[in-house]
Amino acid sequence: MYVFIGGRWLKMSEQHVRMLMDLGLTYQEAKIYIALCIRGVATVSELSDLAGVPYTKTYDVLSSLESKGLVVSLGGRPIKYKAVHPEIALKTLKENLENEYRKRIERFEKVARELKDKLVPIYEKVPVSRAEKLAIFLKGRIPVNNIVSEMLSAPGPIYAILTKPTWRRLSKYLSRRLKNPDFRLIEIKECEAECNIVSTRDKILIFLSVPDDEDMLSGHDVGILIDNRSISETFYKLLEALFEREKI
Repeated sequence: MYVFIGGRWLKMSEQHVRMLMDLGLTYQEAKIYIALCIRGVATVSELSDLAGVPYTKTYDVLSSLESKGLVVSLGGRPIKYKAVHPEIALKTLKENLENEYRKRIERFEKVARELKDKLVPIYEKVPVSRAEKLAIFLKGRIPVNNIVSEMLSAPGPIYAILTKPTWRRLSKYLSRRLKNPDFRLIEIKECEAECNIVSTRDKILIFLSVPDDEDMLSGHDVGILIDNRSISETFYKLLEALFEREKI
């Protein structure tokens, strides 16, 4: 989009508009702010023509930008507006986003506490069959990652057999927990692992990474979590013996 200013045509980049939208501005706010940066000082009527925003709507857009600290009004008749320096404006946008997310997190934590107090008793009243206690089926990379993260926090040794891409992925996602001295990765010398196993004394997780790549979040992983001490203990001892054998 081009605007005619000072006897020459200047380009208003749609890419710049989209980038400002990524930072939280609306389409019309982004266009008005860029138009002001190009023009310097302008009236509502001039900005409406420059940015291609309806005249009556331009008032609302400018008021919103002013409340966000991105433009200032200079008074006079008619009122003229000036863009805040981009460096300051971007810093202000960042601060606005940080404040917004801080408030949203505070609201989330407050609601989450209230919901927890109400939902946990309801959830725990429902009778669970022995089969449901025994195994939980998982679908998706994020649920699998969450279980792996939880298991890595368990006390005592944790044994794992992982494919190479899964190991590289988890090394990035859970680097701090994988440095736990109790974490023991089993590398089988005779063959390369094709599925993943994470085992503690209480639980065992067996899962496939689909696809088996290094993407942290996107994946259609499938797995089964066995939450049974007797079964888990058996697997645990087998992996413990395998780990000791591979050290030789």
